[in-house]
Amino acid sequence: MNAPSKVKRVKSVPRLFAVPDTPPEVPARDPVRGIIPISELEADLLVRVSNGPEFLDSLTIQLFVGNDFEDASYRRGDPIELKGFDLSDPDLKFDLYYKVSEFPPVGQDVTETLNYYVVDEDSGAEGSGVPINIRFDRKPAGGDELPPIAFTDDQLSGITNSDLDVNGDLNVLIDPYYLGEDGDVIEMWVGDAVGSGSYLTPPFTITNPKLQMQVKYTRAQLEAAGDGQDLYFGYKVTDFAGNESQISNLIRIPVFINLPELDAPVVPEAADGLVTYNDANPSVTVEIPHYDGAALDDGIVVIWAGARANRYRLTQEDIDRDPALPVASIEVP
Repeated sequence: MNAPSKVKRVKSVPRLFAVPDTPPEVPARDPVRGIIPISELEADLLVRVSNGPEFLDSLTIQLFVGNDFEDASYRRGDPIELKGFDLSDPDLKFDLYYKVSEFPPVGQDVTETLNYYVVDEDSGAEGSGVPINIRFDRKPAGGDELPPIAFTDDQLSGITNSDLDVNGDLNVLIDPYYLGEDGDVIEMWVGDAVGSGSYLTPPFTITNPKLQMQVKYTRAQLEAAGDGQDLYFGYKVTDFAGNESQISNLIRIPVFINLPELDAPVVPEAADGLVTYNDANPSVTVEIPHYDGAALDDGIVVIWAGARANRYRLTQEDIDRDPALPVASIEVP
């Protein structure tokens, strides 16, 4: 007697169900970047699936991310049954919701492939739609820290009227920063103390995040912040998704835009029009004529032979001196 033949069992494979070739619609999604603005992430995310002639009232629709709709961990929101819908309406849309509790964690920048699949409860046939990418960007520009404004060395030494352009603007540069993108918006900040200042208008929009960006402070903004004292400078960035950065590292710079009219300095050794070697050894005296508004700690820098001497600060003795005499006598090598 022959041994009974073995029966090979074949795993059941679900039949494929044809679905429309229209991807799901996410009204809150930017069509170019795929970003969902963070203002839209405070509630469940609406996803709409368009009706098609292939749909039957025996179908169930379910959202999923990734490529495996059979893995329950990739499913999003609750499924809906098409029973009871008027499937003869070609303009009908089915509203599904990606739940807030299923969003990627705050502080991450995640791009997902979003799709939907259908199951025919009568035949068991399954099929998935056309996927789209959606991006949950919840990381602020600059990460933990934006770089400070890239002032020039000359600007860092003190901002005066000579640092402003013909329009009265102080032009400065913003270096490229972590997570910078086209469309980022920069708002400049100025104040008279670390915790006392304001953001300024208009803002500036990044066009190439790989290059330095020129921005500016106007004379009016600097004067309103407090001319004739040290000011603090910074900025913040709001990205396309709406993430707002912390203020950048602040830079402290003395600002003296409206300086008084200054008489030319006097060099006694040059009374005859010539400073000899003996005159200049070991130093030359430069007398600074008294000027209106001279105040304690005013900083005076003498430029001699193209080089900047150390800053001299007025003392109380200088201030009390007879206005007919020089307010200061500075020795330069």
